[in-house]
Amino acid sequence: MSEFPLTNIGIGGHSRFRTNSGHGTPNVVHQRRIAVHIEVEIHHRCSLPHTEIEQVVLRLLLHKCNTFNNGSLTHLLQEPETAALCGKIVKSLVISDINLATPISFWQADLMLHLFRLCDHSPESDFLEADGGGQDQSLPVAEQWELPNTQLQGLWESIILDETIKSRLLSYCATSLQFSERRVNSNIISWNKMILLYGPPGTGKTSLCKALAQKIYIRHCNPTATISTASLHDMISIGPDGNMSLDFDMSTAPINHPTKRKQMVRYRSGLMFEVNCHSLFSKWFSESGKLVMKLFNHISEIAEDETCLTILLIDEVESIASARSSASSSGEPGDAIRVVNAVLTSLDSLKRKPNVLVMCTSNMISSLDEVRKNRGRADYGILFVFLGIP
Repeated sequence: MSEFPLTNIGIGGHSRFRTNSGHGTPNVVHQRRIAVHIEVEIHHRCSLPHTEIEQVVLRLLLHKCNTFNNGSLTHLLQEPETAALCGKIVKSLVISDINLATPISFWQADLMLHLFRLCDHSPESDFLEADGGGQDQSLPVAEQWELPNTQLQGLWESIILDETIKSRLLSYCATSLQFSERRVNSNIISWNKMILLYGPPGTGKTSLCKALAQKIYIRHCNPTATISTASLHDMISIGPDGNMSLDFDMSTAPINHPTKRKQMVRYRSGLMFEVNCHSLFSKWFSESGKLVMKLFNHISEIAEDETCLTILLIDEVESIASARSSASSSGEPGDAIRVVNAVLTSLDSLKRKPNVLVMCTSNMISSLDEVRKNRGRADYGILFVFLGIP
């Protein structure tokens, strides 16, 4: 594999490396370590093993990056000296979710390389057969997205929010996946694996849910290598011409030094179901509740494959969970009550699936108070996040 030299570029007017007298290897001043997430999109035609791709990316970062901050590094791949090496391997590089006001020094970073390939397929509509008036009809009740998807790429970075909101969402989803992977007893820790974003219309709740689904799959369902830059100084050699080169092979490196790699990728695929709540209502009595049960049974069947991360997005959830109180006050067991009961029962069933996350949005949180209070659901493992007007 071809290589390019590592040049000694200064940080703030100072050299990145310090060398001992009479020795050709640099020393690094120990600093507080900060995780830097670098998302590496791989070309579809690239057949190199992940270890070799990681080595290519690491050489590029050593050669070109003094500091790290949020943003795209894809422009580095287009420079003549790097295009020959990386052009047919790496398609894009993005750094995100650094919650610091100042850039991070290269030697202060723990690089977390997330390798992934995007899917080019457009979302497909899921149809369910509905009975009504003696005739069967197919209704589009959900859109099925394959993750990670080209149409969702860059959406997370384009949404401008308080960074604490994004951090809370990522942390909650990561914890949910860890609890599932380690088979935490739900009788000891109640964890519904559900996020509810609420706020005025037009604040980006649906877009944020889609972007979060994409981000979670890339971060937690793909091969990830964590590299402490402090451990690299022993592996950098200086040639007679003064250029520096990386002298180690990541494919043979010990798991904890310098590269810590995920031992196993639990999920081999990812799907997001975006539910069309309005299609779940029928003019025929009791048919709406049946449609809800059919939809959730369909999703549950897909979630039986525990190697597939399944994310359920219910947009404007008040459409199927807000009318129960008004209907019950009239004393009539209306269809709206049947729908809400079917939703709650189905969500309870999905909660037991280790590979399922549920995301909901609502424009009217007050109408969901009954759902939150019902059967002790309030704040038990459900993350409520308010999105105000930007």
